[in-house]
Parts: sequence; C-alpha cells; structure tokens
Amino acid sequence: MSNAKALKWSFVGQISYFFIYFIFNIILSRILLPADFGLFAIIATFIIFFSLIKDFGLGSYLITRKEVTKELCDLIFYFNLIFSLFLFVLIFLISPAIANFYNDSRLTILIRINALAFLIDAICIIPNTMLVREMDFYRLFIVKISAAAIAGIVAILLAFYGWGIYSLIYQAVLFSLCTCLILFAFRPYKPGKSIQWNKLREVVKFSLPLFLSQFVQYFSRNIDNLIIGRVFGASSLGFYNRAYTIMQMPLQNISTAVTGVLFPLLSKSADDLERTSVIYRKAILGIAYISFPIMAYTFVYSSEIIIFLFGNKWIEVSRLLKIFCIVGMLETIITPVGTLLLSFGKTIQLFKFSTALRVLIIAMIVFGSYFSVKAIAICYMIATIIITPYAIFYAAKEIGKSFIYLAAPLLKVFSVTLLSAGLIYLTKIYLLNFNLILLLGISGILFLCLYLVFSYVAIKSIMSDCISIIVKRKL
Repeated sequence: MSNAKALKWSFVGQISYFFIYFIFNIILSRILLPADFGLFAIIATFIIFFSLIKDFGLGSYLITRKEVTKELCDLIFYFNLIFSLFLFVLIFLISPAIANFYNDSRLTILIRINALAFLIDAICIIPNTMLVREMDFYRLFIVKISAAAIAGIVAILLAFYGWGIYSLIYQAVLFSLCTCLILFAFRPYKPGKSIQWNKLREVVKFSLPLFLSQFVQYFSRNIDNLIIGRVFGASSLGFYNRAYTIMQMPLQNISTAVTGVLFPLLSKSADDLERTSVIYRKAILGIAYISFPIMAYTFVYSSEIIIFLFGNKWIEVSRLLKIFCIVGMLETIITPVGTLLLSFGKTIQLFKFSTALRVLIIAMIVFGSYFSVKAIAICYMIATIIITPYAIFYAAKEIGKSFIYLAAPLLKVFSVTLLSAGLIYLTKIYLLNFNLILLLGISGILFLCLYLVFSYVAIKSIMSDCISIIVKRKL
C-alpha cells in the first residue's frame, strides 16, 4: 500500500474507531456508575501490564526487519504463545492477592475473565504485525471497526440488563476475540512445526531494551491508577480515569494515526537523515495543529462537555479534565520521539530516554498522592511541562537539527491556539444562557473560525502542511 493510502486509512480507522468507542462509552457511562469504571480501570491496569510483558517488543522487531522469513514468524509466534500461557497462569494465581490489596473480592473473578482477552491477543500477533508491516491499514481499519462495533453493542445490552461491571469485562474479551478471528480471515497464518530457537538471542537483543522502555513508560502512566484505587477508592479512580481517558483521545487517535504510518515510513528512510527530519517535523506539527485546539477548547468548556456527554453525576471529571488538557497538548509532542528512536532501531537509547522522563513523572505522582486526587493530576502536569523541552531537544538531535528547528513552529501553533482559546473564553459569558447543544455548537464554530483565520495569518505554511497530510495524505 502506498504512503498516501496508508495514511488515509490510518486516519479513517482511528477516527472511526474513536467515534464508535466514544458513542458506546457515552451510553455505558449513563447506565453504569463511576465506581464500575473505577473498578475496571484497576483491572485494566494489571491486564495491560501483563500484555506489555507478553508482547516484549516482538511485533516491533518484525516491522523493523528488512526481510521477514516464515521461520522468524514461527519463532516469534511460539515464543509469544508459550510466554503468554505462563503469564496467564500467573495472573490466575495472583488475582486473589490483588483483590485483597484493594479490599474487593470481586476483583478475583473479574481479573481472571479479563485475562482471556490477553491470551487471545497473543494468538494473532503475526497476522496483526504483518498487516502493519505491509502498511495495510485498510484491513486493519475493517478489523478494528468490526470488533469494536460488535463488542460495544453486546456491552450496552449487558449493561442495560443489569450486568454492571461485567458488561465492561465482556466487552474487552469480545473485542479481542472478534479482532483475532477477523485478522486470521484477512491474513491467514499457520505456524510451522519446527522452531529455530537459536535465533531467539538476536530477537531478545532488540526487544529487551524496547520492552524495558515500554515497561517504565507504562508504570509511570499507571502508578496513579494503582495509588488512587488503593488510597482514594474506586469512585475517585472512576472520575480520574475518565478525565485521563478523554485527554488521551486526541493522543491515541490523531497521534496514533500519524505515528502508525510514521514508524514503517521512517524505518524505510532511516538512512536519509534529511528526508527523515522533514517527515518527522511535518508529522509532529500536523499532530500539534489538530490536537492543540481540541485540548484548548475542551479546557474552556470542560464542565459543559462533561454534563452534555455523561450527565451531572460525572461533573467531578471537569475539574481534573482542565489539568489533563495541558498534559494532553504536551504529550502529543513527547510521544512521537519514541517512534523516531524505534524507527532507527535505537531501542537502548529509547529505554534511556523513557527512563529519564518517567522517573520524574513517577516521583511527582507519588508526591501528589500524599494530598489528593487533584494534587496527583497537578503533579503529573508539572512533570510533563518540565519534560517537554528535553523531548524536543532529544528529537532534534536525533534528526541532526537544532532545538529551534522543532520548537519554533510548535511555539507558533501554541500561540495561535492560546489566542483563539483566550478570545473564546471572553465570549463564554454571553453564551451561558443558551442550552448546552447551542452553547457548544456556537462556541465550537466560533472557535474553529478564529483558529483557522489566525492560522492563515500567522502559520500559513504549517496549516498547508496539515491540509496536505489530511486531504492529500502526504507526509
């Protein structure tokens, strides 16, 4: 698949998945309680952690290889499957201890059921990785959308008939099952009977530093969930996790859509540093140009957005969401640095980079936990603000450019966003008498118009590049 088509379907896939996930999530939020989502966040923290161990950077190893043989695929498949079975048994055995730690006996059975999703994912590692390697994002789009739709509909039906937290658990398991079945339908794979274990050392040499960096990153991003769930309870975690999830949506959808194509594209052009620098600069500016205004508008109208989407019982989320909007802006800049290093095959440098950043985040989160849930969010924000200049400098160094090469245009995008958000905030007092739909609709259109006008005047070239990425699908 060409770069243009790959980028197109990556965008379409992420936006479509976001839309479906968001709609189902809104419906489930109005049926279930914040405590249900808090409990699910605790479960997901552990399951995703074990999934990270299970993956071990094996998929990334295949993507970065110039040539991939059937024997290499078989080796990775069997190693991943055996390791996953071991981890599944481990999860099964330690789930009572986790339930005891959080003083909730339900966690034992809930974790064990959800762990099935983790095991199913291990089976389809080769079909999924090969589609990414081939940049076949059209089929990946079909896989993700179909699985999300089926799992979401079933979850809503279960929630409606009173299944509570189990509706979220079965949604996760069913999503993995549907994903696996459709992946094998699109990209059949039958593992061989002989395994070349002698090549495992080379795989581990690449994957171990990548796994360690992902482990550090994951731990820093989820230690807040572990602490809040234990110290402040499931309901508080439900509010916190909802705010964090909303913040992550632009990062997961816009950034993932671009970096999903960026990774294999940069891997192929790693020998041409000048081309790499141009591609990377366009990518992060495109991400920032879209993500910054979304986060800024959400910051200004956080309360109204939460009430409109989830209802009054979730209003506590708005106070945390304002803080996470700032985090979200900055993380859209930080996240692609990992993709850049990975595309160069520099997994050891990626581990060092991630560790340096995440140690600060972990320390700040632990400090905030001595005060309140809001203090944790504020400390997270402060750590992210400190980290961002370092991340920009590190990326610029890797592509052979100066700090200004990346920082200057990003600052321009931020300035245009800040000016637009400031003006829309001043008009807010005149719109408060409108009902929520009109208020959000009018303010949203006004903000978009201001942002586009200021962009045309101040950052026309960046605006043009972003349009090129979206419309012409060129990086």
